[in-house]
Amino acid sequence: MKRAHMTLIEQVWLLVAMTLFTTVLASLTVSLLTARDYLSQQLYAQSVSGANALALSINQYQADPAMSETLINATFDNAHYRLIRWTGVDGKTRLERVNQQLEEQVPRWFQQLLPLNPRPASANLSKGWLQAGTITVEAQTSYAWIALWQGSLRMLAWLSLAALLTGALATVGIRYIRRQLHQVVQQAEAISERRFVTMAEPGTPELSAVARAMNTLSGRIKSMLDEAARHIDQLRAATLSDPLTGLANRSRFEERMIGELADPQAAAEGELMLVRLPDLAEANKRLGGDAVNRRLKHVASELQRSASGQTGWQAARLRGAEFVLLMPGAEPQAAERLATELGERWQEASDPAAAGWRATLGLTRYAQHDTLPAILLRANEAVTLAEQQSSKSWCRYDPDGGTLPSSDFDWNKRLREALADHAFRLAFYPVVNGEGAVIHQEGMITLPQHGASTLRAGTLTAHAARLGLSPALDQEAIEQALLSLAGQRVIAVNLSAPSLDVPYAFTETVRDRLQASLPQGKLALEWLEPGLAERWPAFQGFCRSIRPLGVRIGLEMTGEHFNLLARLHEVSLDYLVIDGALIRGAESDPGAQLLLSNLLQVARMLDLEVYAKGVTTSAEGSQLLRAGVDGITGPGVSAA
Repeated sequence: MKRAHMTLIEQVWLLVAMTLFTTVLASLTVSLLTARDYLSQQLYAQSVSGANALALSINQYQADPAMSETLINATFDNAHYRLIRWTGVDGKTRLERVNQQLEEQVPRWFQQLLPLNPRPASANLSKGWLQAGTITVEAQTSYAWIALWQGSLRMLAWLSLAALLTGALATVGIRYIRRQLHQVVQQAEAISERRFVTMAEPGTPELSAVARAMNTLSGRIKSMLDEAARHIDQLRAATLSDPLTGLANRSRFEERMIGELADPQAAAEGELMLVRLPDLAEANKRLGGDAVNRRLKHVASELQRSASGQTGWQAARLRGAEFVLLMPGAEPQAAERLATELGERWQEASDPAAAGWRATLGLTRYAQHDTLPAILLRANEAVTLAEQQSSKSWCRYDPDGGTLPSSDFDWNKRLREALADHAFRLAFYPVVNGEGAVIHQEGMITLPQHGASTLRAGTLTAHAARLGLSPALDQEAIEQALLSLAGQRVIAVNLSAPSLDVPYAFTETVRDRLQASLPQGKLALEWLEPGLAERWPAFQGFCRSIRPLGVRIGLEMTGEHFNLLARLHEVSLDYLVIDGALIRGAESDPGAQLLLSNLLQVARMLDLEVYAKGVTTSAEGSQLLRAGVDGITGPGVSAA
């Protein structure tokens, strides 16, 4: 496609080239004209000298015709003259010698471009006291032509060399300016893509002023985002956290658990640990409030430490001296090992005054067909059984067993076989706007099983992350999405952060696959927040590499790391997804409404679309859309 305008660098290069050409041409022209005039003067001087010398010689012989002819012939043959003519007093030519030879070493065009026309010189001849005529001499120009031609070639060579050196210096200068200009352009492009980056100010004053203005803009946006993130984090702490321990409160836990049970993306099964420190009132009387609080904080910190190392795990304080640890996707053996470790660690209190106040733990397994009251009832029964025994500090109380693999070896085998056979499929859930129109279909990866329920996305991603198969599973999800693209359908695929543990290989594989057969604007890649903060540089690189292909990129916020909101300007996102646990009760809960309002404010600052997932009722969906959410999805949502 033909460009309408030259770039600034091309214009600078053209100006430099024109300046150099004009300078060389002007210098060469002035030098040649000066040399021609000098040679013309020298030729005239030669003619004057020759005419005077020849006239003096002829006059000594009284202008004798024979002797004069001899002298003229000798002078013409031995000197460089084009013309010698003796004109009598009557004006008639008595003797003339002319050299008509043309100079063949000098091109004709050069002789025509810079003609040499030296003036002839004349001297009077006498015979005693009588006038004998006039001798006219004109110097030969052939040697002058050769000198002028060779001089012009040398001058052209030196001027060309000077022009080349000047061009080389200009190249260095232009490259320096280009680098500075490229940095400014990159910053401007980043801002246009909602990445508010800063840069070192260039040395060029004009570019420095532009960079300073954009740095100021980026700094203000960053400050606003930091302030908004702090405000949202404070809201989360006030509404969803326990003030004493900093863990999630009961309301936050119940919302999360309900979301786990209803969300097709969540793990199908997991473990729940209930921790109880009995007789809180009696302990307060015996030990005092400070000692009890220290003990509660100690238990909370141990649970939080256990949860922080696992994706999706959550520790919460239910009430008083009762805590819970939610472990989606965890195996029974892993939960039991953790319970044994915590129980042994808590045999002795962090405060010596609290010794003997023993914590008891109860484990139960849950699945998506469960209800929250039933799960908590089983966990409470397990704690009761543990309190009745002294051999160990924990007990398990489970429903009937399921059909899932029971060990990492079995899971590894099942997943690798499914990847080799391309047995995974996508389950689609519509994301709709306020008019009920489908924005895109959210594709959740699943694994159909013969004679058993389908394995859902949460279960698959949890086990894939533990076994190091996340990149392969996410690539398979993208492959299934590309196979499912048809017509105007747009598909969003969920990707998990552990895939970025091999950032270059994963990014390059995905980019090569999408470049091969991706319809423009038909695919969205939606990253899940858990684990993304630790892999943020890899996530930035993925976005920079994939976004130019026309792929929409989204981020699902679960509320684990609200500080990521202050860093969203570093990546080019298209939309933000708010997890159902964050918007639960938005139709009536002022705290949830305020949290949603602040999230929307941050998204609008970055020009991001906002979708809410996990919507359970039409009333909740309507309230979210009225609040400014662009799209909703969940069990309570249906397309028009």
